[in-house]
Amino acid sequence: MNVEQATVLKNERLTPAHYRMTLACHPSYQEAVPGQFVMLHVSGRDAPLLPRPFSIHRFLGLPGGEAAVQVLYRVVGPGTRKMARTREGERVQMVGPLGRGFMLAGAGSRPMVVAGGMGVAPMVFLVEAMLEKGMDPKDCRVFLGARGREELLCRDELIDAGVMLQVTTDDGSDGEHCPVTHPFQTAARADPPERIYACGPEAMLRCVAQAARVLKTPCQVSIETLMACGIGACLGCAVKGKPQDSYLHVCSEGPVFDTELLGWS
Repeated sequence: MNVEQATVLKNERLTPAHYRMTLACHPSYQEAVPGQFVMLHVSGRDAPLLPRPFSIHRFLGLPGGEAAVQVLYRVVGPGTRKMARTREGERVQMVGPLGRGFMLAGAGSRPMVVAGGMGVAPMVFLVEAMLEKGMDPKDCRVFLGARGREELLCRDELIDAGVMLQVTTDDGSDGEHCPVTHPFQTAARADPPERIYACGPEAMLRCVAQAARVLKTPCQVSIETLMACGIGACLGCAVKGKPQDSYLHVCSEGPVFDTELLGWS
């Protein structure tokens, strides 16, 4: 884990509400696993007191042995509004990489990846890491969903990766007009994958987990939740586990969990 004042290399606006920030980082981030996250804090008079968690969206190797990570974020409150105003060359406090990430499929594997809304943030890193391990892009099926066209993120990156991509929107403004779980379930029943990965709203994750349970397919999900510390000290990010009265902490035991460990009915 590194605690550093990271320099902002780029802070690009993708849509009216979505941004991607590129931050110089310690070279040890090359050992980061998809699904891990960083805690970011932008200083200033109007900045929130506590840092906020963001999935590592991508790791970038730069010329001269330098390194950078990207985070994908949506402007929803004072913290992210402050982030959106951050300029190239400014610094933000960054702690990471934190948490437990995905177990990567590699050469010869046939995974399915389901991403809903901002849940796509860690999945680009996941797909790129699996390709680096030798996975054939045509063996990876990705289901990308959003409420509408303006919230459909990272499609170009996934197309460039060469994976089999299916797009859905809730309002029908792009791709298939349905929840992202519909084509996923249809495809999974017709040709069961060897492993399932998902990140997005909890209702989506529960649906994916149920499908995986029926198919008896290993499934890992990345859970999005608010957290204050990111290191397991505040115990504020607990989710129900198994058995019924046990709890798991997203920051230290996750954010990626095998769905069989979660107390979801």
